[in-house]
Amino acid sequence: NPTDAANLVMASQWNAPNVYKTTKRGWSASTTPTGGLPGEDRPSDPQIELDRNGVAFVASMDFYNDGPNEVFDGIKIWKSMDKGGTFTRVANAWTRATLFTMPDGSTKAPCPDTSSTIGDRPILVVDLDPASPFANALYLFTGNTTFDLDGDGACDTGYKTFARSFDGGQTWSAHRALPWQPMHRADTRGGWLYVVTAGETDCYNPAGITLSKSPTAGFSWARICWQPPPHLVLGGSARVAASPVDGTLYIVFVAGPLSQSENHVYLMRSSDGGVTWTTPAQVDLASDAAKVSYNFDISVSSNGRVDIAWTDNRNILSASDQYGDVFYRYSTDQGATFGTELRVTSQSGCVRSAGPGNDYLTVVSSGTKAYIGHGFSVGTSSCGTPLGYVATVTH
Repeated sequence: NPTDAANLVMASQWNAPNVYKTTKRGWSASTTPTGGLPGEDRPSDPQIELDRNGVAFVASMDFYNDGPNEVFDGIKIWKSMDKGGTFTRVANAWTRATLFTMPDGSTKAPCPDTSSTIGDRPILVVDLDPASPFANALYLFTGNTTFDLDGDGACDTGYKTFARSFDGGQTWSAHRALPWQPMHRADTRGGWLYVVTAGETDCYNPAGITLSKSPTAGFSWARICWQPPPHLVLGGSARVAASPVDGTLYIVFVAGPLSQSENHVYLMRSSDGGVTWTTPAQVDLASDAAKVSYNFDISVSSNGRVDIAWTDNRNILSASDQYGDVFYRYSTDQGATFGTELRVTSQSGCVRSAGPGNDYLTVVSSGTKAYIGHGFSVGTSSCGTPLGYVATVTH
């Protein structure tokens, strides 16, 4: 919470209660959940952000039926005015009746088939920069919103989709279908909105990283391509973060010298809005035999410290990348050097029980502290039911 550093709010998937808060900087075994999200017993892929006034927002896809007559009816938005204690439903960011501007300039509503998704893995971003002309704006991205492109009544290709809100989530506008690969992180600074994607063959073949940036709150976009050096094979995802101190951009991604392309975590930075980038620096200390899962994240604190967390299977190489440990490392000099690598989990376990992109891992920077939230279940033979954990690193 930007107005109260001791206030943390966490949203979890699946079963109610599904929102937890603390005003003591951390949780304990006696943590009491909040009232959750009214009318939602199984939120899917919930994303939570707090704005500059301490208002908490949750966005989740309506994927699992909550009642006998419910259909996939959009991306739901809730907000809390009491530090995450209670939430009210404020709007849908979009529904099947919403018109999206397509990449060719035409407008279409999502596919009418109510068994199809109209948004997956939402990414919610709040513009926290007090100097931004769009301060406190909400931005929402999702994947896999399906459209009937040829009018035959069947759902066709799923698109990444976008909308924005300037009134605290009450109304949403500028709905766009974006011709991008999967995205996993967005950030804002100085009035610019940044999104990074990895693996786009139209950027570089066989794959590159694309930074898309908008000075118009997502109404129009410019794209910058980055080609990995010859010795690295790029993985399929990346994250971007903007420094609240000076606007420096950081991208963290997975790559490796081996064909599986997911051996290590790398960091690079740009001081000119993404036009040029430093040589990628390896963050982790694992061997080339290890494999990083899709779970990794980056955040930049108010003092400029760069926090990075990820999972890899270095301690159980015989297992798949579903199993491993959570690790953390930081830099206080913009990635030129890194501090001690920390093993966050005390024993190896399941860090990804479903497909890539599931069982989220998030790192949030707050002054001298870094909070690492992640899904995890103990054991390396079966994933079982993952629990939500939060680790606190104090500098």
